[in-house]
Amino acid sequence: MQRILLISLVLLTAMAGCKNKEAAPQEQVEAAAVQKPEGPRASGLDREREEEFKSDGKTYFVHIVCEADSTGPAVKDETGEYFEQKARLTVTRDGEQIVDRTFTKADFSKYLTDEEAARFVIQGMLLNPSKASNGRTLNLAAQLCSPSDEEDCRPFTLTYNMGDGTFSVKQEALRITDPEGEAAEDEGV
Repeated sequence: MQRILLISLVLLTAMAGCKNKEAAPQEQVEAAAVQKPEGPRASGLDREREEEFKSDGKTYFVHIVCEADSTGPAVKDETGEYFEQKARLTVTRDGEQIVDRTFTKADFSKYLTDEEAARFVIQGMLLNPSKASNGRTLNLAAQLCSPSDEEDCRPFTLTYNMGDGTFSVKQEALRITDPEGEAAEDEGV
């Protein structure tokens, strides 16, 4: 009888030890899930666009990649710290690369308030659907936004001169919806 009690006691002790070992990893997983990330993180606004247009009998292929830029300063908003974003524009004409330019928030800085500059990143860039591009100029639309609130934004139009690599920036009017649901335009900055 003592043997049965001894064996039962050993089995109960072993089972209790296994139960504690199973609980420890779960507690570690829960603790890891609660920890906030240290330092800036990517905003999740990475985007890639490929578009094509024809002008003067030539085919232009436009490739734009917006991605996190961990080399620059971080931006902060109410949800945390985020890496800056950059937009790399490459253009080929009939297979030959003619443009390779990277845009950063600094290219838009004179159109942003200090508070917007501290919290906005480049959300995206694309060929402007309302203005045709041709073999001399690219008309692009760009948007800078808060990483955690895609409605907190500033829209821009860029005109890029493919001949000499210069560009101009124009801030576009914001579209605001009034309480009755009617769209109204804001004059912008």
